[in-house]
Amino acid sequence: MMPKKYLLSFLIFYGVLSIFVVLTNTVVDPFSVIGSPRYEGFNQFKVDINSRVRLSKTYQPLRANFHTLIVGNSRVEMGINPKHTCLSLNERKSYNLGIPGADVGYQVASALNLAYQKPIDTILISIDFTDFLVLPRHQPSIENTGIPNLNNTSYRVDGSVNDSYRLRYLKDHYQSLYSLDAFLSSLKTIVLQNPYAPSRDDAGFNSAMDFVEMTSTEGVNHLFRQKEKELESKYMNGWSLYYSNGGLSQDFSYLEEFISRTTERGIRVVVFTNPLHQNFWEVMKRAGLMKQNAVFLDEIKKIIYRSGNQYVDFWDFSGDSVFIHEDLSKVRRKGVGLKWFWEPAHYKKELGDLMIESIFSKECGTKEIFGQKIISAPI
Repeated sequence: MMPKKYLLSFLIFYGVLSIFVVLTNTVVDPFSVIGSPRYEGFNQFKVDINSRVRLSKTYQPLRANFHTLIVGNSRVEMGINPKHTCLSLNERKSYNLGIPGADVGYQVASALNLAYQKPIDTILISIDFTDFLVLPRHQPSIENTGIPNLNNTSYRVDGSVNDSYRLRYLKDHYQSLYSLDAFLSSLKTIVLQNPYAPSRDDAGFNSAMDFVEMTSTEGVNHLFRQKEKELESKYMNGWSLYYSNGGLSQDFSYLEEFISRTTERGIRVVVFTNPLHQNFWEVMKRAGLMKQNAVFLDEIKKIIYRSGNQYVDFWDFSGDSVFIHEDLSKVRRKGVGLKWFWEPAHYKKELGDLMIESIFSKECGTKEIFGQKIISAPI
């Protein structure tokens, strides 16, 4: 009888523990997957979400209704506020789909998935020439067949239903609700609640409050030096917009297909480059990549002109301006940051606000004080 009692006790304990884990993960929702309510001092800030942003932004936008979609990488996730006044006219809503580290193919495939499901009429898509660079020795593994499909989207790039999505959905939710990893993240979320913790709000925006803390503890000069070393380590290795056979990076064709598919649906597309601090461009100069940037801008213009340009605007915020020349020598003390940049590759919301006000100056009644409108749609 004893073995049976032990087995019964174990099963009861395991069952109670399982229920506790699932309930905790459901209430805390550490990765913002299921949309549980946020409570101040409890789970308002998703402090362990930095490594799970792709998981979060696979499901979080499906719960929201929005008219404007912001697409890009970590620069727009931290720089473009979806709740800006100019994006909220006439009770409109926006969602920031900026995904740190995502390549162009992943960005546009994720955006198309939402375009097939949400009442989106405007898409802002940021482009960085560094995201289009390839190592020439790395040839495309297969013939370019278009934007790669993702297994975590309910719709494929061509708008057809993704049959493998249901299994991925179940797997992701299982791991988010019934796993030790998620449970530990829930505990961290509860214990480490503070306004300077990493987090993403319900509109996908990263307020970058952890950068505020890093600026305070490490100093902005340290953040700049650290980022510059990362950039130099990566881009001094012979990157190019071309493969060794002379073909352009596949990312250009991905962007062109994206513009074609979205404008066919009557969606207005605003393509824009991101501002980068002069220290970023100094690294690019040392890497011999400045001519590549000029080629990049020309290729983007060609893509937009080939699209017919009926619904596409192109703004360049990457050019020279007073905003990118902030002097680091004036902010040597810890806790004092720059006005417009966190570090060379990431601009602050304050600069992103000026970008939004320029793009939507006609609708919003604001002034175009930053950026250059390269191409304007006729409508």
